[in-house]
Amino acid sequence: MLKYENIALKEDNEDLHRINEEFAGQVNTLTVESEISRLEFIQVFDAVSDPLWIIDKNHKILRVNSTFVDLFKLDGKEATVGKKCYDILNSSLCRTNSCPLEYIKNKRDHIELETILDIKKGNGIAFLLTGAPLIGLANETIGAVIQFKDISERKAYEKTLEKANEKLEGLARIDGLTQIANRRIFDETLQKEWRRMQRSHKPIALLMIDIDYFKLYNDNYGHAKGDECLKQVAHTISNCFHRSHDLAARYGGEEFGCILPETDLKGAATMADSVLNAVRDCKIPHEYSTVAGIVTVSIGCFCMFPESKDEHVALITEADKLLYKSKESGRDRVTINE
Repeated sequence: MLKYENIALKEDNEDLHRINEEFAGQVNTLTVESEISRLEFIQVFDAVSDPLWIIDKNHKILRVNSTFVDLFKLDGKEATVGKKCYDILNSSLCRTNSCPLEYIKNKRDHIELETILDIKKGNGIAFLLTGAPLIGLANETIGAVIQFKDISERKAYEKTLEKANEKLEGLARIDGLTQIANRRIFDETLQKEWRRMQRSHKPIALLMIDIDYFKLYNDNYGHAKGDECLKQVAHTISNCFHRSHDLAARYGGEEFGCILPETDLKGAATMADSVLNAVRDCKIPHEYSTVAGIVTVSIGCFCMFPESKDEHVALITEADKLLYKSKESGRDRVTINE
């Protein structure tokens, strides 16, 4: 009987030994696989071309990649790990409600934002920060993984593009020849100021100005001289208006329009006379004019209180009618509405 018990115990010991060996083999395999995974992670982490770091929920740095160390001129990974993230980087986001880590902790969501980081003293570089939650074994947020992408070149390009667009917008607002406001801006400004005067119950005046016998000037002196004449007259007209809300614009051809918000008929007539005399004072020779031996202008001056929203077209129509009355009456004069 004892003999059989010893045999059974021996077999049990052998089974236990075999199980221990199998378990030890599995543990060794898992340990090796874990080490391989760790090494692979480190290599992949370091191979990322953009700076990366992992920080815990208390802002302590857990890991940085080589790119991060090189870019931010740090003493090495070991010297960086364990420090607080805000002690390493100088960012306006640090210790504010805009902190990426705080957002990730509270929202448990990804985040993407732009910021300026001081790589060198006084030399801020634009970065795009992309952050994701670091999830623990209990499926809780234990920190964040954040990538830093240098977007300084993109920002410089955007700034160049913005300046180019501003320049194009400026060109779209300016008449190419005379360098004063063009017809588009005249139309936009008239509508805007009309509505403003309608709300404030104030008058608005319009001067329509035409260079006398300009076709004869152009035909006899040539187009180059004609262009110079247009530019000088436009410059002269524009210099007569000094209030920020007044506008002198080239309406078309040799015709100009001047918008005078908050101006009654008496004030508009005074301004019209100033324009008339200023052009005369230029003394631009025009021997083919039947009015005078110099370039002159004819002006129609109309003033009204805006009532309906779209009545501003009537202002142009009436000022034009008065302009033609000035021409019919002998030119080189101002005609105002009674």
